[in-house]
Amino acid sequence: MTTPDPSARLSRDVVAKVARLARLELNSGELDLMTTQLAGMLEHFSDIDKLDLEGVAQIGRAHV
Repeated sequence: MTTPDPSARLSRDVVAKVARLARLELNSGELDLMTTQLAGMLEHFSDIDKLDLEGVAQIGRAHV
């Protein structure tokens, strides 16, 4: 079973809603650019999630 590509769920409308919530005023070109860039980031994160890290030693910890 394959997991759906997270960037496929990202629409221009979703990015516009997030921009409004963040009080960002994006014009049409900026909205298109942000949608493309965020979709690319989600694809990259999906690729990272697929890595087999079994047996890889932890090299650090997040400081809280």
